[in-house]
Amino acid sequence: IGKGDGWHSYTLSLRIRNWIWIFRTFPKLVNKKRLKSLWDQLCWLEINPEDANGGNHWIENLITLSIGSLQFSGFAASKMHFRAVKLLKNELEIQLLKDGGHEERSASYHILLLSRLIELALIFSIVKKERPIWLIRDIEKMAKWTEKIKLNKNNFPRFNDSSKDSCPSILKVLYYFYYFQESKKNESKILRNYLANKELSEKEINFVNRNICNKIIEDLPYTGWYVIRLEKDWECLFKYGYSGPKHLHAHANSDALSFDIFHNGIPIIVECGTS
Repeated sequence: IGKGDGWHSYTLSLRIRNWIWIFRTFPKLVNKKRLKSLWDQLCWLEINPEDANGGNHWIENLITLSIGSLQFSGFAASKMHFRAVKLLKNELEIQLLKDGGHEERSASYHILLLSRLIELALIFSIVKKERPIWLIRDIEKMAKWTEKIKLNKNNFPRFNDSSKDSCPSILKVLYYFYYFQESKKNESKILRNYLANKELSEKEINFVNRNICNKIIEDLPYTGWYVIRLEKDWECLFKYGYSGPKHLHAHANSDALSFDIFHNGIPIIVECGTS
């Protein structure tokens, strides 16, 4: 226990949740040895989180502890859950900017975190029969920001670390946000489709597009980005703000005062998305 890359807190956070989905989908795989291993990993994660600098890794740790602790009964699991939820609430207040963006100012990591929080909200609704006001509020803030930076053909700004394959489809994340927001039924079905990465139908895609009504110029002052839709097919993005919080530049690139230009969803002059 505790040795090697497999015990890094971020690796643990992803693996623990994957184990939970496998056990819930295929209950015949569950036995005492595997459950003990899962519990040991949760306990290790709680004691060894990546909380030194905050950022998306720390939020991943807290989401996993919030979900993982719900899979067990008893005082220790209950204590782990309430502590994780309290820390997550506080951390979101710190990390979310006033315009709804995430402090690391990376579109792909913002979309990734939004998808994780929707997942958490679905589980709270299914298991605990509640939708915490603070969690729904923060999801809505992040979703509004995501709407503003969504470009033609599901592109988004490439500033900082923003490779397109490092997060779920922006269209799918917004679809499940709208679906969750409007429906208080069938959460289990929504969650299954979400985790299975089910492709959206044309009707579902149109549903998303109907909900988005972007301005010609979107100013995100705390993120430090402009999104300018000059004509129907031309989109120009300009970065004028900070590359990230002063205490954490892990995902900052040397692209200050840079710009992206897309034509009909095709990148013409853009940042590469990685440094």
